Amino acid sequence: MTENRRGRRPNRRGKQSERSQPQPRAGPLPFRLLVVDDDPNLGESLRDVLTDKGYEVVVVMQGAVALDRLAREHFDMALVDIRMPGLDGAATAKLIHTLKPGLPVAMITGYELDDLAREALREGAVAILSKPLDIDRTVDLIEHTIKRPTVLVIDPDRLDVEELRQALESADCLTTVAPDLSQAREVLGRAAYDCIILNAALVRRHGPDALVDIARLQPGAYLVFVRPAAPAEPAADSKRSETPPTAEQRTLEAQVRHAAFAVLDRSASPQDVLRVVQRIKELIKEKSDDQ
Repeated sequence: MTENRRGRRPNRRGKQSERSQPQPRAGPLPFRLLVVDDDPNLGESLRDVLTDKGYEVVVVMQGAVALDRLAREHFDMALVDIRMPGLDGAATAKLIHTLKPGLPVAMITGYELDDLAREALREGAVAILSKPLDIDRTVDLIEHTIKRPTVLVIDPDRLDVEELRQALESADCLTTVAPDLSQAREVLGRAAYDCIILNAALVRRHGPDALVDIARLQPGAYLVFVRPAAPAEPAADSKRSETPPTAEQRTLEAQVRHAAFAVLDRSASPQDVLRVVQRIKELIKEKSDDQ
């Protein structure tokens, strides 16, 4: 594995002006929150407070409407009231996890920790917030949750990617998978990522334009390249014939090495990748603390 530390990565989020002020998201859009609550007063209060903190907030009053918005739009987190008419909050949260795996969901309740709340926690809710809401605690939760490292894996190998995705999620990384560069461009254009893990074979196949697109869409992301497996060694009694790389191939290899924070062999285990991502997490924290 090689690491490139020649330059400091641009900070993805600006300096905080107050303790609970979220740092602005890289790119033109702020973090987006979806609030689902049938109490219009609470929804509007949350919208006002969280908008002042720098978030873009969408408020809906029904679980079915929330699912429709999530199917069509990008959100970074959802806050869902547990007790709502029709589709209750626990069922809504379960469907959200199916529709948007990895999207953090916090539940809001005016009751003690009851069966619905426990069900929501079992389904993956990140927290239960009690009414009346403690705004500082709510903002702290949102910041802590959204600031989890975000990772995009670009690789057509579904079996290897699924194993890696599970390992990344277990390490508290919000992980998205794109099987090809076309889908990756779409994803990169609507969300910010701390780390991009890219199958280097895709770069070789599509040429320098692949790197240009990634750098343009995510100029602050750490890039980790995974090299394809080397061809099998020829039999001892056969003559080995190697074709020297062309000038274009050498140039592309140099570009990959220059752009990469790390380069891993295809044989690297998910744990090897996690060690690199852990180093990236440490750098993100160090730079955040420096601000």
